[in-house]
Amino acid sequence: MHNGIRAARPRSVLLAGLGAVLLALTGCGGPAPAGNDAAACPNGGTVRMGVQPFLAATKLIPAYQELAKALSTALGCTVQVNVTTDYAAETEAMRAKQLEIGEFPPFGYVLAKDRTGLVPVATFGNTDGKVSTAIAGIAVLATSPVTDLKGLAGRSVAFTAPTATSGHLLPAAGLKQAGIDPNTGVKPVYLGTHTAVYQALLNNRVDAAELASTQISAAKAAGVYDPSKIRMLWNSAPSPSDPIVVRADLTPEFRQRLTQALLHLNFASLPPDARDFFANTVQARAFVPADDSTYASVREVVATLGLTTSSIN
Repeated sequence: MHNGIRAARPRSVLLAGLGAVLLALTGCGGPAPAGNDAAACPNGGTVRMGVQPFLAATKLIPAYQELAKALSTALGCTVQVNVTTDYAAETEAMRAKQLEIGEFPPFGYVLAKDRTGLVPVATFGNTDGKVSTAIAGIAVLATSPVTDLKGLAGRSVAFTAPTATSGHLLPAAGLKQAGIDPNTGVKPVYLGTHTAVYQALLNNRVDAAELASTQISAAKAAGVYDPSKIRMLWNSAPSPSDPIVVRADLTPEFRQRLTQALLHLNFASLPPDARDFFANTVQARAFVPADDSTYASVREVVATLGLTTSSIN
């Protein structure tokens, strides 16, 4: 435990052995470009990309399978997407050189950047070239007697995972600013995905829950969002979307090739279900440039919570 944030439990990671909790989604790209093959396609021609299961796998997996296919074509390498169990698994896989690239939560990136060697190259954006953002929230059922964050003292609150951005750390900062220790002042319950958290709230299994804009968008798109059933107690300021990062030890040539492939990837060319998934959840209609400065606001929240790498290990 560190400054009210529950530490994630240590866990060893070997991606090939995760079985049912990891699905390799291979996009069949064309042959690697002629020239410096090591720079164009590391790892023998297969580029492994990590993604966390931030929403229900039934929705996430088909969409990322199509993204892998499109990125394979744009990059000229075979892209294999590995859906990891959580942030810690993805971080350790990057450190162990079992992944070349990854989509990281903003907080995960900030905390793991130097220790793991991560370089952001792009993030989700809109057609105007602006970075997409997400808003974190804390909600209760409309019938709840709780009317503000202080009323959550001693009550159960559902989150996704200790290191999730909108799924825990932004709501934790909101609780702390309201005078409630986000670990000991409430009873945190970690359920893995925004979808599971939302269902726990609707089924009255917890007193309150984080409710991110990505989950609201996904529920609206699925036709299962009823705002009359819930009441928002708090919303965060907008937070930048997940960075796409590359391992810092890979060649500058590959980093540049990946950046260009992402920035020229046409989301409109994805099959309708995949295109709508990205548009309706992370508000993605393109990849746009990102670098370390994109996540300056996230570092401010890290400072508010007093987080360090020891908080998540």
